[in-house]
Amino acid sequence: MVQLGDITLAVVQFIMVIRCLEATGKLGVAIAFQQLQGEAAG
Repeated sequence: MVQLGDITLAVVQFIMVIRCLEATGKLGVAIAFQQLQGEAAG
């Protein structure tokens, strides 16, 4: 059974990732896109 604390932690981590991407802007998007391309190629 999933605990409420686990859900809260996941949401907080998700928000932190989104804010990090917003802070880095296009650079963050470019890095993520390159990682996706690398996984697709691999």
